[in-house]
Amino acid sequence: MTTDYRIKRVYTGNSSPTDSAILPVCIGNDVHEGNKFKVTLKWIVQKFAHVHVLVVDALQRHTIEFLEGVTPARAYDLSIKRGQEWVERHRELLETFGLRGNLIYWSDLLRTTEYPAHYQIVAGALKSCAKLQSTLEMDIDAFERRLLRRSSNFNSAQLRESCRNYILEELAAQHQVNIKTAGVEVYPNVELYSAQAIRAGLTPSIPSNFVAVGFVRMSYRRLKETPCIEKMVDCSISPLL
Repeated sequence: MTTDYRIKRVYTGNSSPTDSAILPVCIGNDVHEGNKFKVTLKWIVQKFAHVHVLVVDALQRHTIEFLEGVTPARAYDLSIKRGQEWVERHRELLETFGLRGNLIYWSDLLRTTEYPAHYQIVAGALKSCAKLQSTLEMDIDAFERRLLRRSSNFNSAQLRESCRNYILEELAAQHQVNIKTAGVEVYPNVELYSAQAIRAGLTPSIPSNFVAVGFVRMSYRRLKETPCIEKMVDCSISPLL
């Protein structure tokens, strides 16, 4: 039996007015499957004129390699295969909602000529900017807690290094989407602390437009529960920053 959902809460943070949204789809996350994803699309097309779906395939190779114990090459192949399978499963749904925007693959971002330079900007800033260092460690702590819910049989040092590589790549690669779309990122999880710090201008060596112009976090409620309330809550910057 399938479960139907509605949007329970929408939290907006530090968002500039825009008619464009970026919808990252992390392959393997069940929130981007079934009725949760359907209700997300329904909400987002009502709020934004242009919706760019970012299929986060190759980035997941870091997690696949670590969680599934496969080689880097195998992890990459699996991430690409699962991304293609996700698109095929949801192609009809995406067409049904008539999204006006682009379907963007993470693996394509990594192959652009701009990506190495963007990565060096982030990696260089990490060496000299204390705020980026501290917020990245907070992101890694949160990432580690999420992964440890799946299993505790991990080498902590290797886990944190995998998380660090994941986040550095995420900040560098998604910049290409941000500058081309000028969109708000819509995602059902908390935003990276490091991304919040960059947008707030707390990392002088990385311009604030390196990240999305704003961030919208969504949460869901099953229809059989209390009726949904869409509530806009200002969470522009974490108090921990």
